[in-house]
Amino acid sequence: MENSNLRLVYCFSKKLSTSEYRFKISVDSLKKSIEVNSKFHDIKLYTDKDTFKFVENFTKNIEIVDYDDFLFLDDIKIQTLPLLSSNEILVDIDIFLSNKVFIYNNCDIILERPVSKNSYWYRECIEKAKNLKFFKFLNLNIKDNVIGNIGIIKINNEELLLKYLDYYKKCRNLAIEEREHIISDFSMLIGQLGLKNVIDSGNFSVKYLSSIKGNNYIHLAGNKKYENSEYIKNSTERLNKTII
Repeated sequence: MENSNLRLVYCFSKKLSTSEYRFKISVDSLKKSIEVNSKFHDIKLYTDKDTFKFVENFTKNIEIVDYDDFLFLDDIKIQTLPLLSSNEILVDIDIFLSNKVFIYNNCDIILERPVSKNSYWYRECIEKAKNLKFFKFLNLNIKDNVIGNIGIIKINNEELLLKYLDYYKKCRNLAIEEREHIISDFSMLIGQLGLKNVIDSGNFSVKYLSSIKGNNYIHLAGNKKYENSEYIKNSTERLNKTII
């Protein structure tokens, strides 16, 4: 089990926001996440030049990236993953730790938590996308009916990384042909179900951060943080009470 020199990496761009309100909430979430998590780990932030002015005071370790245009929310992660070093793990802007992260490096990939393919958000997303070209590239017959959430992701196997990037690119290229029908929720299909397809095809080993003893954190996944402006504040206040 390792955590001594683990660095948490964020990637963030204003280009991903669909409204000024959502962008403000996202900036607030990122700032609070870095404030909380920097108590336990070194932090690095990747962003683009147009977003830098909004985040420049959040951490000293910021690198400017000339990100390509985004179609899916996870496009920014796909462009950031190849930049990570062996001691770095990519985390979402709505991850809040209450202690150091514990990981195992004796696996091909570390993901945040397992999610059932039959969960309502996957069922709804699959129903909306089922007639689109990119969806036909995905395989729903997955092992164990479990898909890994990539709110936290660390790929230890170079072969897996390259296969994932290639699979994602091919799936995304199909989606571009029907851009007008793409919605933000489809990101979980190409980013998470697509990754599961790659993992299954190569029998790569997976460990989930949520299942490793000692890990304690909050992941404010989904749209709830945008629907309730006090959600992040209230959640982090509850978290602060658990930090000794």
